[in-house]
Amino acid sequence: MNTAFAFTLWSLTLRTLSALESSLINNTMLIQIPILALFFLGEQITWREGLGMVLAGIGILMVQLCRKE
Repeated sequence: MNTAFAFTLWSLTLRTLSALESSLINNTMLIQIPILALFFLGEQITWREGLGMVLAGIGILMVQLCRKE
């Protein structure tokens, strides 16, 4: 059930967002998954993993803020 819901939402976003915006949402999953694992599963995030998440977030922000229209 949750997979069908997720694919329905993803299909809706593909119809309404640009390819760049959809790609950015997809790339933020690298940050979302460890944070959700921290809250729901009690997993730990090491400083190296945290640094990687911060760097990925900075890269995503740079692409979003510096893109030319």
